[in-house]
Amino acid sequence: MSYELMFFPKAAGQSWDQVMAAAEREDHSGPLDAAAWERFVAEARRIAGEVSTRRDEECFELTHPPSHIQVHLFVREALLTVPYWFTGMDAATLLDLAFRLGRAVESATGLVGYDPQLEEALSEAEVGRAVLELDTLGAKVVRGMVLGRRDPAG
Repeated sequence: MSYELMFFPKAAGQSWDQVMAAAEREDHSGPLDAAAWERFVAEARRIAGEVSTRRDEECFELTHPPSHIQVHLFVREALLTVPYWFTGMDAATLLDLAFRLGRAVESATGLVGYDPQLEEALSEAEVGRAVLELDTLGAKVVRGMVLGRRDPAG
């Protein structure tokens, strides 16, 4: 489980429900955007310092080893994941970094970020509210592990 930021092409006036439906129907074949990836990696290094990258046939991947934040750039969409095990001030620092990296994804790719936990665009999302969501997610996972549940949300 992780906190996620998702990135998609989005037209002015298009709802997020319409964006998600279009993403499900879209053909995800084609070349990866190497130029956008290079722009993003350069900005990510400026923002976060140490990062590692790799590429496979389906996506580019960036990992920030100290925080375990990962960014995946696919054909016409991207995903940023934040591990759930940070809480309080650690979560605030981590999510501030994640939101800055998310804005770098938007800038480099032209995609628009969406925070599905807060159900709003990254441009409207607030780190403080995101911290509460991450704290809640972490508590559910820990509670599930303590109680021996397979479904941490239960």
